[in-house]
Amino acid sequence: MGIIGGGLLLSSFTMKSVNKNFGFDKLLIRVLKWEAKWKEADNEFGFVFVDGGYSNHPNDKGGETSWGVTKKYYPQLDIKNLTFEQAKVIYLNDYWKRFRCELLPTHLRYIFFDCIVNQGGNFATKLLQKLGNTKQDGIIGPLTIAASKKITAKEFAYGRIERYLNIIENDPTQAVFKEGWMNRIYNVLEIQQQLSKPIA
Repeated sequence: MGIIGGGLLLSSFTMKSVNKNFGFDKLLIRVLKWEAKWKEADNEFGFVFVDGGYSNHPNDKGGETSWGVTKKYYPQLDIKNLTFEQAKVIYLNDYWKRFRCELLPTHLRYIFFDCIVNQGGNFATKLLQKLGNTKQDGIIGPLTIAASKKITAKEFAYGRIERYLNIIENDPTQAVFKEGWMNRIYNVLEIQQQLSKPIA
């Protein structure tokens, strides 16, 4: 996600400022573009949130959803009235910290965080381990972190696409989400690569 219809122009950024784009707060905003309702705006992201984009699609296995948080995994919450602040705490503790996103190399951090949110932390971690030729135990440890430095964002994106296609093959009712999933992964990959570009 990010600037609508393209990406961020990095020519005016220093390497230090580019790295700041990979902190939790900024990456959460980018991830939630695909989960919440937003409108175009003149800022570094190209949009501002309107609300959590509440939905209850009959084919969505997560059930009620707002800010990307689903009733399936958080049955105790009032999903329809979930606030951004409440969702942010969930993403910080149950996603970002739990899967140690801050320790991953910046060239994978956004696409990995987005994968955790959209496709699950267990899958995201094991995909990382599969691509890095390490034990697929679903735990982000020193070996996985070290191996991740050699994995490209494109390789990780292709692994995500394969997962989407397998889901649809096994359950054709999920085909209704295919276009959105494909748009998401290609845009996330594009922005990940743009944000990761070194400054000449």
